[in-house]
Amino acid sequence: MTKTSLVLLAGFWFPSFVGRAKDMIISGGFNIYPSDIEAVLLTLPDVVEAAVVGVASDAWGETPVAFVVAPGADPEALRAAANAKVGKTQRLAAVVLVVKRSLHGVRHGVRAAWLRNCRRGASDGAEVR
Repeated sequence: MTKTSLVLLAGFWFPSFVGRAKDMIISGGFNIYPSDIEAVLLTLPDVVEAAVVGVASDAWGETPVAFVVAPGADPEALRAAANAKVGKTQRLAAVVLVVKRSLHGVRHGVRAAWLRNCRRGASDGAEVR
C-alpha cells in the first residue's frame, strides 16, 4: 500500500480500498492527478474501467501505475498509447490488466488486484487474476 491509498479494514483479513487519501501523486517534484490519466485511458479502445495509483519509486518518489479492465488488450500497447496522450511527467510506469471483476464492482476489483500485485512486488505489466 502507498501513501495515496485509503484502506478500510473490515475484520482482520479483508482490507477494502475505499478511495484515495490524497488525489495527487508527487513524482520528481511534479503533481500528477490520477483522474487525468484515468480519463485518457478511458478514451482508448477496449478499456472498460481504469484506476491509477502511485507506486513507490527510488528515482521519482512515486510513479503512476494503471490497473485496467480491457479484455484482450496488450498492456504495453495501452501504456504506449496512454503515454503518447499525456504530458511527459504523467507517463505511466506500467499497465496491469485486471481480468476478473469483483462482486463489489470494477473499482473494488482493480484495487484488490493492486494490493495482490504490491504484495508480489510486481509492476511489470503482468496480468492479474
